[in-house]
Amino acid sequence: MKIGIFGGAFLPPHNSHVNLLHTAQRQLALDKVYVVPSGISPFKGELSIEKHHRLEMCKRAFDFDNVEISTFEMDSDGVGYTYLTLQHFKRLHPNDTFYLILGADSLKDFHLWKNPQEICRLATLAVAPRKGVEIESHVESVQADYLAKVVLLPTVATAVSSTLVRTSIQFDVDLYLVDGKVAQYIKENGLFQNYRPYTQKLRTMLSENRYLHSLHTTVAGLKLPTKCDKNKVFLACCLHDCAKYIDKSQFSYYDFTQGDLPTPVVHAFLGERVAQKEFGIFDREILDAIKYHTTARANMTELEKVVYVADKVEATRPYPLEHLWGETFDETFVNVLKEAHEVCVQSGRITHPYTQEAILYYTKRGENNER
Repeated sequence: MKIGIFGGAFLPPHNSHVNLLHTAQRQLALDKVYVVPSGISPFKGELSIEKHHRLEMCKRAFDFDNVEISTFEMDSDGVGYTYLTLQHFKRLHPNDTFYLILGADSLKDFHLWKNPQEICRLATLAVAPRKGVEIESHVESVQADYLAKVVLLPTVATAVSSTLVRTSIQFDVDLYLVDGKVAQYIKENGLFQNYRPYTQKLRTMLSENRYLHSLHTTVAGLKLPTKCDKNKVFLACCLHDCAKYIDKSQFSYYDFTQGDLPTPVVHAFLGERVAQKEFGIFDREILDAIKYHTTARANMTELEKVVYVADKVEATRPYPLEHLWGETFDETFVNVLKEAHEVCVQSGRITHPYTQEAILYYTKRGENNER
C-alpha cells in the first residue's frame, strides 16, 4: 500500500489541514492516511488543550474513507518525534511505502527536526508549497543533506493557521475556517474562549474594521519568533488600540491630558490608562507595549517590539511586506522601524521625539554590531 502520515498539533484542525489531506490522497493515490495528533510537541511542548478534545476534533475534521486517527504520539511518554512515529508505522506495515505530508513551513525548518536522515529513509516528503515561502532551495537542501525523496503537491497552502483560527474564536469572529462539526464541538466545550471577557468589551469600543485589525495584530504578534510570554502578547496586541475612539471629553475620566502629544499618537498613550481602568491590566510590560506601539522608543522591551511590529505587518495591511522580514526578529523590528520612519518623513509628518530616539538608538547599535 501507499500510506500517508499526517501529523501536527491540530489545535484545532482547520480547513487548510483538510484540503492538504485531500490533495495528498488524490495526487499520491494513497490507499490509507494516518492522522497523528501530537502528544508533547518538540517545538511547542505541552499543548494547552486536553488531548481528548484534540482527538475528538480530529475525528470530526477527518471523518473520511481510508483515513484513520492514530493516538500513537498521544499515548507515548515524552516528546513525540516524527522519526519514532514513522518507525512505529513501518513495523506495522513493513512492506508498504510511506509519504510524510508537510507544509512548506515545516520543510523550511526540517534541519531542526530530530533525526531528519532517518525520516527521509523511511518516507517520501510530500510538501505543499506556501505563498511567500521560497521552497525550491529548501527542497534542494534536504535532498543534498539527507538524500530525501520529495514530491510537491499541486496546491498552495493558504494563509490559514491554527493561530488565526484560535484567535478568531477568541474574538468571536466567524471566518469559516473550520468544519461545522469542529466549530460546534469547540462551542459546546468552550474551547479557546479564555480571553472572551477582554475581546467582548473591546468590541463595544471599536469600529468593526478596527476590531478586525486588532484580531489580525494579535495573530501577527503570536506568530512572531520571540520568547515573549504568549499571554502578554495576546493582551498587549489585543488591546493596543483600545483607546482609538475615546473622545477628548472623556480624557479627564482616565486622568489623562494630551499636552503636546500629536493627535495620531494620543490613542497609544491614552491606551495605557484605558487598559488599566477598563480592562484591569496593571502589568507594566503590557502597558508599556500599548503605550509605545505607535512611536517606539529607545531600548524597547521585546514585548514592546512585538506589538510595534505586529501592528505594522498584520495580514490585512494593504502594502507589500516581504522586504521587511529579516533573518532574526530584531532585524525585522529594525527594518519595520526604519520604514515607518521613512514613510512619516516622506509624508511630511512631524516625527515624534521618541521615534527619533529609537531610530538613533537602533541605527547606532546596528553600526556598532557591524564593527
